[in-house]
Amino acid sequence: MTPRDDERITVEVTQESSSRSVIYRGQLPALIIGDGTDEVVLLAGPKFQDASLAKEFAIALAHNALTFSGAGNRRMQDFQIWPGDDPETE
Repeated sequence: MTPRDDERITVEVTQESSSRSVIYRGQLPALIIGDGTDEVVLLAGPKFQDASLAKEFAIALAHNALTFSGAGNRRMQDFQIWPGDDPETE
């Protein structure tokens, strides 16, 4: 994971990227996102309110993941050959 000038952590999706839903310490629901080197654990706290917030976050995350997927689909359709995959440009 790489810090950028705007102080956000950016992670390029690669073949090593992963995400999984798990039960974490103390039986807490969690989402682990990894880049093949580091992992970030997003977890719900132990209270009912925490579970409610985690549920709403998960819904928003799923929506944004579908939007991200759609953007990738559109980008793949825009190119016959991806600029980075073109042997003539290397």
